[in-house]
Amino acid sequence: MKWLKGLVVGGLMSCALIGSVMAESTIRNGPSGNSKEANVAIALQDQLNTNGTWNVEEFKIVNLSPDSATFSVGTGSVFYTGSNTAATAITDVTNGTVGQIFTIVVEGNHNHSTIADSGNFNVAGQGGFTPDSADDSITFLIMADNDYVQLYGTQTDN
Repeated sequence: MKWLKGLVVGGLMSCALIGSVMAESTIRNGPSGNSKEANVAIALQDQLNTNGTWNVEEFKIVNLSPDSATFSVGTGSVFYTGSNTAATAITDVTNGTVGQIFTIVVEGNHNHSTIADSGNFNVAGQGGFTPDSADDSITFLIMADNDYVQLYGTQTDN
């Protein structure tokens, strides 16, 4: 009877180990090829811990100066734009690292900052990010220097 119990326990442990390895390989598999989706999946997978979780660092909120077209993402992770004095397009960020995720939140009552779907930014949809009210936001993943891919975004009426 002891040998049967040992066989059953050993078999269950083997199944658990095989299941764990299969889950790990399933988590790490994703889109293939050189598409933006594949590159985003690879960048996120590179940040994946062996137990299937990601380290989420503390969010640091930064209020940008009005009319900021370029700003450092090395100083925070969530960036609030204010009321610009004129139409302002965000064209670049500095001091970022590959795999870093940052969010821009629109604040203020007029001249909201926009981001074109060209140059350094890959914005989903047509026309880029053109918010029309406060609290619209957009989140990017840094794929490489001057290559920022949108992960998520909200625009109320666009």
